[in-house]
Amino acid sequence: MNLTLKMGVMVALVLVAQTGLGLRQVRRPPLAVRELRAAARRPVVFLGDSVNHTVDPSDHDRAWISQMLGRRLVARVGAASRGGWDMEVFEAASTHIARVATSPRTVLITVNPASLWGDGRSPYTTHANLALDLRRTDSVMWAALAQPLRVFRGPAVRPGISLAEYLAQPVIYRGQVLGRRGEFEPGAPRFAATNAASLRDHVVVRYLQPLAPNNRLLRLAARAAERLTRHRHRAIFFVVPVDVERCARVAPEIEVVLSEKVAAVRKAVEPAGGEVVDMSCELGADHFIPSPYPNEHLNERGRNRVADRLAALVTNPPARRAIGAAHAATRPAR
Repeated sequence: MNLTLKMGVMVALVLVAQTGLGLRQVRRPPLAVRELRAAARRPVVFLGDSVNHTVDPSDHDRAWISQMLGRRLVARVGAASRGGWDMEVFEAASTHIARVATSPRTVLITVNPASLWGDGRSPYTTHANLALDLRRTDSVMWAALAQPLRVFRGPAVRPGISLAEYLAQPVIYRGQVLGRRGEFEPGAPRFAATNAASLRDHVVVRYLQPLAPNNRLLRLAARAAERLTRHRHRAIFFVVPVDVERCARVAPEIEVVLSEKVAAVRKAVEPAGGEVVDMSCELGADHFIPSPYPNEHLNERGRNRVADRLAALVTNPPARRAIGAAHAATRPAR
């Protein structure tokens, strides 16, 4: 057997093996992929992160936001949420919905202000791998060819930035560099005690870091909006509430910074046909689960407020184009 024939046989065997692995991926996808696919079958699709499903053990009603929304709507709500999910996953889900949905959907996409900073590059590949897994299930061709050399355990995706580069990025507050990102990671010495300084550091690194104009997550959001609306689906980007009342005690500029980030979201998705509903600064501290540091996790009262707002938006489509102007003029009382 000459060398060319041997090489041809080897390539054929690799392709057969990879296609076999791809078919297995289609038939037995990961649990998170199965949940995303199941959610896409419903007329209202809720794509969320931990804000959706985190509850206070002392709540009388421990229903998730998506479950509370379902009670308020005639249409059934399909929900998929995991802690830390962001636009990387949601953009892949929008591709899946556009591909498989045969009737118009209303797609609610969570935007967490804590994820909006810098250029959006991540040293972690969990979300990118999940997005790739979801795309693989859409077609045998994708499954077979989306990850070359998978049969040899080649890498699925590469991180957008190395961990060392990520941790070396400056943390900036009021024009001054407070330190490097690695100094502000959970468990860092500056968070050993809860005091005014550590509270400020938490708010600064979580919410107040500058947002680069070329932020990758904003580009993904625009792509998701364009794809969904092109296929006659309604794309609503929901900016989750932040405990700004507690944040403002150590960083008075919190509402201004969040408003600037929401404006960047609008600039990205509205020209592509998406809608933005902004609740980032609407709820007082009594709507959040007690925690040493302010965050976005809501108690029963807060989740009900969010479900009310989303239900009104979903059931009143004619008002959606004016929602940005109306929200800018008047905000509900906290």
